[in-house]
Amino acid sequence: MDQAVTLLDAAENVYICGFRASFPIAWSLFYIYRLFNRQVSLIDGLASNIEVFTRELTAQDAILLTSFAPYSRESLTVLQAARQAGAKIVAITDSPVSPLAKAADCTLLFSVESPSFFPSVVSGMGLAECLLAMLVARHGREAVSKIENAERYLIGSGAYVVPGKP
Repeated sequence: MDQAVTLLDAAENVYICGFRASFPIAWSLFYIYRLFNRQVSLIDGLASNIEVFTRELTAQDAILLTSFAPYSRESLTVLQAARQAGAKIVAITDSPVSPLAKAADCTLLFSVESPSFFPSVVSGMGLAECLLAMLVARHGREAVSKIENAERYLIGSGAYVVPGKP
C-alpha cells in the first residue's frame, strides 16, 4: 500500500480506470481522489474515448487499473498503452498472476469471493478506501482543506443537499 501511495504521489498525472464490474471501484477512487488532486482523470470508456486518455500517457504519469477475472478487453488495452508510454502502473486486481499484476509496478490484491453467483467488489472497495485514506494522510492538512473546500462548493452549488439547511 505504501508503494502504491508513493507511485501515485510522484506522478505528474494519475489516470484511473476500471471497466464493467470493476467500474464502481474506479469511480469511487476517482471521485474522492479528485476532491484533493486536480491531476486525476477517469478513463471511463464513454463513447469509446479510451484513446483520448491513452494518447496523453507519459513516463511521468501513473495509471491505476482495477480489474478481475474475466478481465475486460478495455483494461488490457489501457494496460498496454501504459506500458508503451512507460507510465507507472498500480493494479488493483484479484490474483498475483492476473495480466494486470504481471505488468504492474505495484499490485494490490482483493478477493472477489461471494456467497452469491456473482463476484463481489466489496473488498476491492475497501482496498480503494484504504488507499485514499493513506493518500489523504500523506498530504495531511492540505488535502483535508482541499476536500473541505470541494464539499463547501458542492453544498453551495446544490449538488449536495444537507438536511436542515435551506
